[in-house]
Amino acid sequence: MSDESIASSRKLKRSRAAEEGSDRSHKQQKLENEIDAIRNHLPEVQDAAVYAERNLAGSREDILEHAKSENTIGILPRPNTIEAVYYDYLKWSISDYNKNKASTSKKRVAALIVEKDTSVGAHARYIRSKPVLDGASCSTNISAKPRKDTLQSDVLITTSTKLLEALSGGVLKMKNFHSIVFEDVQPIRNQDCHSFLPVVQVMNNFYFTLSSSSKPRIFAVALSSHPSPSQFDSKMLQLELTLDCRVFGVSEERRQEIIHLPNNPNETIVLYDSVAQKVSQTPLYQKLLKLDPSKKHWRRFFRAADTAFSKLGNCASDLVWRLALKEIEAKIPTWQEDDDPDSTHGIQIRMRDTVRNWTFTMPNLNPSAPGFNVTHKFLRLVQVLETCENYGENFRALIFVQHRSTAYALAEMLRMVNDKISFTRPIWVSGSLDFYEQQSLLSNFAAGIYNVLVATKSVEDIGIPNASMVIRFDLFDDQMSHAHARSCARGRESHLIHLVERNNDYHRQVLDRSSSDSAAILQWMDAFHRSPRVPPPPQKLKSSSRTYLSDDEDETDEENRESYLVHPTTSGRIYPQEATTVLISLVSHLREELPFPEGQSLFDFQLVKGKKTQGSQFTCSINLPGTNVDGITGSAVQSIYLARRSASFEACKRLLAMGVLDHRMVPLPSSLVPHVHGLENLEGAKVAGTRRYPVKQPDFWGKGNTGPVSILYPTVLAIESHQTQYSPIVLLTRQPLPPLMEFNLFASGNRVVVRSFRGAPFEVDDNQMKKIRGFSMRVFRSFLNKPLNCALENMTYFLAPLVSWQMKDAHGLTLPQLESSLDWALMGQATDSWIVPIRHGSAEEIEEDLADAVIQDRWIEFTRRYHVVKVRADMSPLSKPEPTEREASHESFLAYVEANRQNFSGLENEDQPLVEVEKVLPLLSNLSPRVKDLIPPSKAAARFLIPELCGNLLRTSLLLPSILWRMEHLLIVKEMNNRFFDNALREGLLSEAITSVSAGMDYDYERLELLGDSFLKYLSSIFVFVTNPTQNEGSLHISRQKVISNRALLQAAIRIDIPPYVRSTLFNTKSWVPPNFITLALTGKDKTKGSGAGGKGEGEGPAAGGDDDASPSNMSPETTKGNKSTLPSLGRARSASEGVPSELDSAASSKKKKSKRAKKTNEDEGPTQPLGDKALADVVEAITGAAYISGGRECALRVLKIMTVPIPGISQWSDFGSRVVIPYANTVAHLRAESIATVEKIIGHKFREPHLLAQAMIYGSDTLINFMVIRHIYDRDRALSPGGLTLLKSAMVSNDTLAAICVSCGLHEHLLFESHQLFNQIQQYASQIKQKAVEEYRDAEENQRPPGQYWVGVEPPKTLSDLVESIIGAVYISDNFSPVGAEAFFDNVLRPFFDKHITLQTLTHHPTKTLFELIQAHGCQMMKITKDPRRDGVTTCHVLIHDETLSTASGPTPTSAARKASIMALEAIKEDASLLSKCDCRGRVKDKNSWMAQGFSRALSSLIEEHSDGTGGDGIQTEMRVAAD
Repeated sequence: MSDESIASSRKLKRSRAAEEGSDRSHKQQKLENEIDAIRNHLPEVQDAAVYAERNLAGSREDILEHAKSENTIGILPRPNTIEAVYYDYLKWSISDYNKNKASTSKKRVAALIVEKDTSVGAHARYIRSKPVLDGASCSTNISAKPRKDTLQSDVLITTSTKLLEALSGGVLKMKNFHSIVFEDVQPIRNQDCHSFLPVVQVMNNFYFTLSSSSKPRIFAVALSSHPSPSQFDSKMLQLELTLDCRVFGVSEERRQEIIHLPNNPNETIVLYDSVAQKVSQTPLYQKLLKLDPSKKHWRRFFRAADTAFSKLGNCASDLVWRLALKEIEAKIPTWQEDDDPDSTHGIQIRMRDTVRNWTFTMPNLNPSAPGFNVTHKFLRLVQVLETCENYGENFRALIFVQHRSTAYALAEMLRMVNDKISFTRPIWVSGSLDFYEQQSLLSNFAAGIYNVLVATKSVEDIGIPNASMVIRFDLFDDQMSHAHARSCARGRESHLIHLVERNNDYHRQVLDRSSSDSAAILQWMDAFHRSPRVPPPPQKLKSSSRTYLSDDEDETDEENRESYLVHPTTSGRIYPQEATTVLISLVSHLREELPFPEGQSLFDFQLVKGKKTQGSQFTCSINLPGTNVDGITGSAVQSIYLARRSASFEACKRLLAMGVLDHRMVPLPSSLVPHVHGLENLEGAKVAGTRRYPVKQPDFWGKGNTGPVSILYPTVLAIESHQTQYSPIVLLTRQPLPPLMEFNLFASGNRVVVRSFRGAPFEVDDNQMKKIRGFSMRVFRSFLNKPLNCALENMTYFLAPLVSWQMKDAHGLTLPQLESSLDWALMGQATDSWIVPIRHGSAEEIEEDLADAVIQDRWIEFTRRYHVVKVRADMSPLSKPEPTEREASHESFLAYVEANRQNFSGLENEDQPLVEVEKVLPLLSNLSPRVKDLIPPSKAAARFLIPELCGNLLRTSLLLPSILWRMEHLLIVKEMNNRFFDNALREGLLSEAITSVSAGMDYDYERLELLGDSFLKYLSSIFVFVTNPTQNEGSLHISRQKVISNRALLQAAIRIDIPPYVRSTLFNTKSWVPPNFITLALTGKDKTKGSGAGGKGEGEGPAAGGDDDASPSNMSPETTKGNKSTLPSLGRARSASEGVPSELDSAASSKKKKSKRAKKTNEDEGPTQPLGDKALADVVEAITGAAYISGGRECALRVLKIMTVPIPGISQWSDFGSRVVIPYANTVAHLRAESIATVEKIIGHKFREPHLLAQAMIYGSDTLINFMVIRHIYDRDRALSPGGLTLLKSAMVSNDTLAAICVSCGLHEHLLFESHQLFNQIQQYASQIKQKAVEEYRDAEENQRPPGQYWVGVEPPKTLSDLVESIIGAVYISDNFSPVGAEAFFDNVLRPFFDKHITLQTLTHHPTKTLFELIQAHGCQMMKITKDPRRDGVTTCHVLIHDETLSTASGPTPTSAARKASIMALEAIKEDASLLSKCDCRGRVKDKNSWMAQGFSRALSSLIEEHSDGTGGDGIQTEMRVAAD
């Protein structure tokens, strides 16, 4: 038939169709008038009418025209014969390709993809018999070696399965096609476009990997029995995304409507009971344990059996051994069958035979039966599955579990209970299976061969098919895991079920956190599950340090390190299946810093032609522009999901090697996840509430810090001081240090700030390492003044100087380069000589050399060191030594040298300036200003030195022991925060919370402990009030003590192993040595003062890089003078108290002495420290305070739950509101009904439940007020010690103060009284208070001081303070335990009053007594007040602390002067906490009660005794006596 006849035939059909359509339209209108009008609004009716009226031939024409301009899906009715639209499109596409193709390009063909093999032949016969393609040829042949006519024909007709095989095997490429036509994609839509359908794999693996210009056109037909636009739903939208097409006839409004429809699964929580089973070990387990009591042969299987028992019961424990049998048999060679039965192999054979011959029992689901052998959790799972029988063949259930052993046992047990759930066909899959096994199982699950799939967490990201029911058998505290589980469901038509243990607060927390995801995150996660090509998340993902035993971890021992990455900071591990989540989490946290193009995919994929025996493989590249991991490519693997894993793992490896992988993104191995310990330690012997605990050492200095060096990681240590110049120095480590917060040190009592800046790693050769080691050895030996030595292979870290350096920090994933900034010349000089000479020409040269230096006056290695005061250009070696004690008997400084230095040959320059110095005194540490220099020796020290005779050392080196110790402490803090608290706490606060006063640092936990104690009392009061609504106040107090008592908090600390992280011992620089270093005996060369180089008359020590490089392995006992430091830490130091007998040691010495073997065992266990029970309870409270400041009450509550503080049933603050029951209570005070609005205006908040005002809500209200007060003054008076905070808190929360506030704000005027006597008492009190307030304000104004506590001394009716507490309690409970109302009351009423009337300066005590109580609370014993002689009628008084003046004031009498000086001292302490930081009295106190009782009079004794003129002395005594009383 010609083209003209075809066109004529089509016109005739259109004309007839138009006539029929007109008649049909008239009949339809008549019908609509006769039926109910509701029907007219049903979309399915409207769509049917439209399609009924539509000309089908015209519809095909419209679809075809649309397909010529963009990829299209056409919805057409299912034909009785072959649909002609395929051929119309193929004819056009072939013609269009031939018209536009380049003459030099390779031939491309069109493809018609069908699903059935029979359809291939039918289409081929039709094309060959009918001239539908204008003579175009077709081919159906695809084989391993394609025939020549395959690509020479115009059309290739094949099935999707064969096309996938050809593309995967490299027989064909997607570039070979210019157009692809899909015969019917309706089955793909019906199966949710799951990733294991061949068409979906073709699109994902081959089509989307091409550039836009190389992609073929796509035309698809969806055949339906009832075609209509209403078929466009979420499944059809997914089909559009899968085929990169648009459905014809669907408006953009309809598409957006579907996009924005919620497509979430129905989430359900199923509770199960945790019931301990009677028998923990099955007969099989016991028999195997008898053969292998130590579990050394098949330890992994014993562990897996234990896990299966805990999850599923005894039945599962035995089934694990059946799974293990195949592996056990494979590991026992047949030639060992006749071995001795007691040998290792003999035991393994007997264990194998035991398992092989065992009869395994069936699951017993009857809880009341004696043979009940499953957990209630498994029983609930079976009950859930029983409800799904009516789903029919479309039923698919996906069950996520944690362990591989659980997956296997669960699938087997479900098969065994077939009588209960006969419609199920279970199978299991895990990461331990190879790719082809996984693919086969997942494909069979998608096809319905299996309809229950039990999967481990390790396979959640490999494209699991969607299911009608997803069950989280094990809950994972992981945002990505929840997203995967949610995305595996079939949207609105499916169910997501969480199995939750009843009364398990941790499970509730997991669900709470997973339910808080934003809509943007949920949408991104759905896209991530559907396609491996996704942009970075739109928001930060919630990363968790808690991991779950992966399949790899289950198989891997510590020696097989190649299978996972280890982060040096926390020992966290990254397995390949976790790498994608780690990388995405990292990118989400750095998105603002990374220049990532909007909408660009994070992953790019490439197809790699496989070997002849393999199919095509895929590689994945990371797309992070501007970073060092941009373009990094993983290994070629069988699927794009595995390719994404491989690329992510390589990226993590690169980031880890670069030192920029955030440790917070890396999950911990199961061995490091906190476990709850028993309380055995509390039952042992103790002395005065003190026990010894091990001291935690940083994991950072563990494995990987010895051996040859090829790469170093630099960290610049920059020291800022306003008094002294310190040059930066570089710490070089074998592994990358994490970012460390800045910290303070103290040199001669002056504060210096240490900041660290990380640099990019660099490679080093042997020559460079020799210089680096030489410089490091020189610095270590010089500042410790000891003959230390260590072989290069054993040195944990190194030091290096800088030539020039500009302060730069890391940006995103990029670190600055520092290698070129290192001073290699100085390191080489240090390697050749211990001493660097000082230039002695001009004063400017000397000042330049001594800018950051300490100097020594002899040319030997170990000698005296001096600080440089200044260069004296006005003096020379010929100057007369006045005023100096050492050289006083000589005519000049040069004469002194000539007389005292052997073999002195004279100076080169006798006119050189001198250097004024002061001797460097030994120091315990630089951690606190309270640690003072040791007393200088009585022998006269040099004050002036001749530069030509001196050498210089880096001043910075003197601070290195304390710097390195602080860095070690910060590493411990990072580990603790990561391991216990999931990085929820601010590191500075956590560091403060675990540091005791005795550690001798510039901060301790006392302030945080006060805040945490008040929060814990507040929380526990609410808890016992909510959980015990019928108990009286006395019973509630007893219940509360079970939560907040020191013993309860001590038990919490012991349970999760907090004590090793606490720092309580004083650091001693003199005892510190770097790890693995040894102390050598001084040789004669070191000691002798022979003629040295330059004729200066001093012998030189050995060079740093000389031949005396002794390692611990080759040192003889005679060569060592000290012990080797073997601790895996920055350095080992004895505490300042070690070696001094303590009360604990004295008590222990009365018992039988330990044997030498026992002592050696204790040394091998590592260092220990004594900690008091009360101190550990305080640490728990301090950590609570740190948590509250870090993240508010929810964070504090979560941290308390982590520390196992007993608060059952409460996992988030809203649980209080859901559990509270308000009991009937006696009325305390009624408010007038008309006064409610006025009271609401006063407090600044509206009552939700006004009737609660009449209830006795006082219990707990006082603790809430206490907490808000402590929090307020903690924040307001940040420099105030805990003692000062307590003084202020006591004044603020007293009944007197609350009553005065009640009157001040006018609340008392709205009380409705039942007693006339009470009314009179309140009115009388209010009148007195108001009068005293007027007098106080007048006096304060006249004396130019703030108003004070005018209400003190007037006894108030308790009703007034009760009213304040009742209102704040009622507001709090009315708001469902939300703090909004209580905070408004505090901000509008309480805080303004407190800030106006209650400060240190306005307390009612005599200011001198207030000052003393404050100093006393700090623990200081060295405060006194002195008086200068009276002059011109004015007396001047001074407040001294440790002989340093704190304040000075004058007045007409000693009384007024002392008062003013005390007030000024209080103001100074409030503004600057460092004024008290130099006090070290607390460490020396023995009998606190005696000195506290006499301290006040002792503080004033000097003032009273020194009053010599008789004026005002009696007044002072009288006033002070009154104040003391």
